[in-house]
Amino acid sequence: MRAVVDSKNLLFYTGATNFFHNYLPLYFLFGSLEHPGASFEFLVRDLPRMQALHGESLDEIAALSGSVYYLHDVATRECRKTPLMENSYRFLLQPFLRSEYIYIGDIDILLTENILNKHRAYFSSGLPFYNLIRPGSKRLTGLHLARYDDLYPLHEALWDYCGLNDEEILYKHYELRNALHCPGLEVLQGKLARPNCGIHVSINRLPFSEKMEAPDWGVNADYLGKIMSILSDDRVRSIVKKMYIGSRRLLMNVAAISLGLSSFDRSDQLLYGLKKKEIVGDS
Repeated sequence: MRAVVDSKNLLFYTGATNFFHNYLPLYFLFGSLEHPGASFEFLVRDLPRMQALHGESLDEIAALSGSVYYLHDVATRECRKTPLMENSYRFLLQPFLRSEYIYIGDIDILLTENILNKHRAYFSSGLPFYNLIRPGSKRLTGLHLARYDDLYPLHEALWDYCGLNDEEILYKHYELRNALHCPGLEVLQGKLARPNCGIHVSINRLPFSEKMEAPDWGVNADYLGKIMSILSDDRVRSIVKKMYIGSRRLLMNVAAISLGLSSFDRSDQLLYGLKKKEIVGDS
């Protein structure tokens, strides 16, 4: 299915500070192969160290996918206050790179689906952004797609709310603009829901859980199959070998899960509570 917007018109923007720098080459690898020609901007700390740890692998991923990346050092920005959460910088600082559309996401999601295709209905809607308000809260989710010029520049008063949760800050941004409830947004939310578009390899989640009790990684056979297929490519394997060991260790979790599930027969997989779409070979 062809996207209505070209990947070259999309900027991915996300935080990669502290421990989350380990996800840098993984997010860029899977995201750029799924969106060749897209731009990626990562908020980081200690830029010289990040370049030393990840520069070689990031450069090779860029050459392979035709995408560009930029490491945005938070320390170089003049911030009025220090936010409660490091992840809030993605909603408080405007990126240096520009594009027609911007996708602000979670760096610990290994993207295996095309963001543009999954949000096709949004691009023909004329809406300034697509997201969901979490039920019973004043929070938009951390997966946010918007028209760049509708999102920026940010309201200076937003810094007065940096003691809030990061998703509450994003909600406050649109509240200040009186743009939370755009005509047609609710109908679109009913169609699209909240697509993760990949496996959420979060250190705060288990790979598998009962989703009504706690969110998990969202593992399924199609996602695993796509990741393992990418990792079987000799060019990708060469890049992975050059990744920082912390990034390779994170990736090993996904590879181990894939190999483990494939060693179970179908009855064993059902025994442990896997649903049909999660069963390897039976997607």
